[in-house]
Parts: sequence; structure tokens; C-alpha cells
Amino acid sequence: MAAAFWLCSVFYGLGLIQVLRIKTRSTGKIDPNRSFFQNLAAGFVYTYQHPMLMAMVLLTLAHCSLTMSYESMLPAISQDKLGAGHAGFSYLLAGVGAGALVSSVFLAGIRNEGTRGRVFLFFALTSGLGPIALALSTNRELSIAATVFMGVNQAGFMTITHAIIQSIIPDEIRGRISGVYSVHVGGSMALANLTNGGLSDLLNAPLVLAAGGIIFIVLITSSVGLPQLRRIYFPKAAASPSLA
Repeated sequence: MAAAFWLCSVFYGLGLIQVLRIKTRSTGKIDPNRSFFQNLAAGFVYTYQHPMLMAMVLLTLAHCSLTMSYESMLPAISQDKLGAGHAGFSYLLAGVGAGALVSSVFLAGIRNEGTRGRVFLFFALTSGLGPIALALSTNRELSIAATVFMGVNQAGFMTITHAIIQSIIPDEIRGRISGVYSVHVGGSMALANLTNGGLSDLLNAPLVLAAGGIIFIVLITSSVGLPQLRRIYFPKAAASPSLA
């Protein structure tokens, strides 16, 4: 167990080194004519008044609730379906982490806006497939492969989501809107995990997993018809920088 914590510390250290290499200056702006709470609320007001940003936040909220809130169900899957106990839970969770690492490294090289939009839509669709694959798996090896698949697609979706949001908001309130985004993501996952845990007791964990994945795939397919999200999925190639 100690080795796992040491490994986490090493990755955090590498992350710190990379952050220290960032030279871009970003400065928030506080309106002196507004109160503390009015400035604090500026991020919420801006988010809710801009259709494209609001669509992205709601899409992420659905993604976190339907496909990423699986932690409360993994113990039941490991114990009841795979018969692997606590060790099986660790393997499943590690699979998600391994897939997320691979996805994050891959996405670091994408700078073309058109490519990013298409990859974003691809990860959105496959994020729904991951929980379905885990629900249908019949042994430990297939289940671990399914969690790796989940990690790749879900981390890819979240990484691109954050990058897109950062690119469409003004610099002076970027920090506050990032906070709004985090509140929606963290709050939805917490509530959904509580709900999914209760539903797993009433029904069964694989059924709840599969239902969430199916619902999200339906939502993503429908979202292509929304102008705000379609402009993100398929931006004009003329406005795109080169792919590095």
C-alpha cells in the first residue's frame, strides 16, 4: 500500500514541475464597485447567461452523473459479480486510472480546433459504452479491460471539456468560472454516487451502470442537433490552428 502512495507523490511532483514551466500570465479582475459576494457570483451569472458555456456545463454534469459516478457500485461488482472481493475493487479502480493517464498524455498534443471537436464527440459517445461494457463483462480480466476503456474515454472527455471551456471565457473571470465548473462536476458526482449506491441495493449494480451509459449515449446523440454544441463538435476548419 505504501508504494501506491509513493507513486501518487511522484506523479504529483511531475505535475508540479510541468505547472512551473507555464509562462502564460493570467490575471483575474475584481470590480471595486461590487461587493465581495457580487464578484464571487460573477462566474455563475456569466455561465448561466451564455448558451454555449451553459450547454457545456450541463453536458458535463450529465456525463459525471451518468457515466463517472461508479465508485459506489464497484465494490458490489467486484464482490457479487466477479467474486474478487477487495482486491478486485482495487484492480478495477486502477484500470480506470491507467486508462486516464494514457488518454491525458495523448490529448496533450492536440491543438487543432476541428480535431479537438471531433475527438470530443467521439469520447462522449464512447464514455457511455464503457459502463455498458463493464456491466456485461463476465470475468475479472474483461472487467479490468472495461475499466481501462472507461478511464481512456472519460478522462479524454473531461480533459477536452475543460480545455474548451477555458478557451471560450474571458481571462478576467476564468478562475471563477473554473470554480463554477468544479462545483457542478463535484456536486453532481457526489449526489449521483449516493443515488447509484442506493439503486444498486434495490436493483443491481450492472443494471444501474448499463442504464446510465445508455441514457448518456442517447443524450449525446440528441445534442448534435443543438447549435451551441454542434459548433463545438464541428467547428469551421478555417478558424482552426494547425495540429502540432
